[in-house]
Amino acid sequence: MTNYDFAAHSREDIDTAVQRVVQERRGLFGERKYRRKDGTVLAVEVSGTVIPYRGGEVVCGVARDLTERKRAEERLREAEERYRTVVEEQSELVCRFLPDLAITFVNDAYCRYFGVEPGEVIGKSFIGRVAVEDRVHYEDLSTWLNEGNPRRTVEHRVLTPDGKVRWQQWTDTAIFDGEGNPVEYQSVGRDVTERRSLEERLEHQVLHDSLTDLPNRRLFVDRLKQASGGSGGGRISGLRCCSWTSTGSRPSTIL
Repeated sequence: MTNYDFAAHSREDIDTAVQRVVQERRGLFGERKYRRKDGTVLAVEVSGTVIPYRGGEVVCGVARDLTERKRAEERLREAEERYRTVVEEQSELVCRFLPDLAITFVNDAYCRYFGVEPGEVIGKSFIGRVAVEDRVHYEDLSTWLNEGNPRRTVEHRVLTPDGKVRWQQWTDTAIFDGEGNPVEYQSVGRDVTERRSLEERLEHQVLHDSLTDLPNRRLFVDRLKQASGGSGGGRISGLRCCSWTSTGSRPSTIL
């Protein structure tokens, strides 16, 4: 048999490859197509070397079957595509960032939420979108996330493009190098503004209901006056800041 019988390439292509090996004494053809006995074609990686043989020289070719590697690469591409599709189409916000908070990846949901394009945020810190009073969550991340505690969930306020302040819940996961140092973080977030609003209204309702008892109501008003200087709004230890109006012996109105 000859090369033309099993190499699934044109005669010109085969002759050029062999001539190159003869001139250079050795070479790598790279990926080629070979025919099996049944006529099916498989991918192989071929190298050739000129060697002495029976008083002359011949080209010794070595072919390595790439079928399994090709299948593995295809499975990997399919898995990556499925992952990317899930990430891009899900409603959760997904981003990846470095220890210096520079973003390396964002999905479509993240871009839609903040009204940005990927090119506008990749390589830049996201800290400007976090409310100033909540930026402490991202100071010295290594104290929050380490090999003993590689994941955390935190809620904080963010600034949206329309100037509004909304609440988000983020689950951050650290990715470590071989020495246990965090090299990147992946974060999945969702808007929890409505839930926080409901919780606050519930807290206010519970507080209001607890003040239906006259002694508790008077104690609350006295403490509120002390905290606020007599009128208006103030902060009481263990309670949220709120407004109040005094109406004699009637319960204070929680606004």
